Amino acid sequence: MPNTKADSKNFKLVELIAQLRDHIDVHRIIGLNITALRESKISEALFGYLQKSAQESLAIYICKIFESSTRNELNSIPGIIESLPLMNLSDSPKREFATFGQKYGKSFPAHRSQVLSKRDVRAFLWAPLRVT
Repeated sequence: MPNTKADSKNFKLVELIAQLRDHIDVHRIIGLNITALRESKISEALFGYLQKSAQESLAIYICKIFESSTRNELNSIPGIIESLPLMNLSDSPKREFATFGQKYGKSFPAHRSQVLSKRDVRAFLWAPLRVT
């Protein structure tokens, strides 16, 4: 069954990531072409400003992508995880969940039979994203 709330949040997250990529591209294009740009009649101050703005936007978009909030519904990774419904896992998804955890450093017993709480799922899925 599709989860339209999570799907909608996923699409919004993809938009944020695309905008993040745009800012990375602006910064890189200026940096890679600085010699040619210095020879042009366009002010170096303008290119410096554009690069600085792109860097500031990168910081903002990275924060938006990973932001967590208990007060507001966000289209961030934690917001998407929070919007997922609770569900009983059959044997196959349990094994896949356990394999994912083993691959990314969070153990989760494949034999676990109870319903997962949102806190369990959030902690499990968030673990690989945490910077240590």
